[in-house]
Amino acid sequence: MSFHVLIMNGPPLVGKDTLALYAQSLNPQSRHVKLSSRLKLSVATLFDYPIELMETGKDDPQYIKYGKTIRDHQIALSESIKSVYGNDIYGRLLADRLLSMPMQTPYVIVSDLRLHEEFLPIVQALGAKRITLLRLHQEGREWEAGTSFRYIEPGDSGVRTFDIDNPKGNREYAKVFVRGVVERIEQI
Repeated sequence: MSFHVLIMNGPPLVGKDTLALYAQSLNPQSRHVKLSSRLKLSVATLFDYPIELMETGKDDPQYIKYGKTIRDHQIALSESIKSVYGNDIYGRLLADRLLSMPMQTPYVIVSDLRLHEEFLPIVQALGAKRITLLRLHQEGREWEAGTSFRYIEPGDSGVRTFDIDNPKGNREYAKVFVRGVVERIEQI
């Protein structure tokens, strides 16, 4: 395996997907994957929702089925799966998915990793030298109350970690930083 994994971590609306798509645009052979994509596909299939509603309609009351919003269904299914397979299941599944990607993929961007338990299996499977963690900070953007989502602390894992403090939410500023990180990755 020759590729590198760039993990973007931060609270909702901090720009993770925007910056992931920007990083992907810098090299068309790179890939943007989401940890939650298969869970969302499962909910869409199970409850017969159009896949595009998994993001755009997840809190919309008009899509309530069986007394729950789309987001509620996603959380319920996710928690059920974790209760059977452990809190690290999504990290293990993502690690397997990453290991099956083509060798010529220069780097893979993951934009929705939010739990330390998801992070560790990826580090164990790929090794710290193949991973870079970007933690995105922006004034007024906080983690959702009542969830266990938080900034990933790499501890002594050896994973290269950068914090982008973007108090004004300036996407161009953040893109310059991301471009610098991608250039470093491509030199590895």
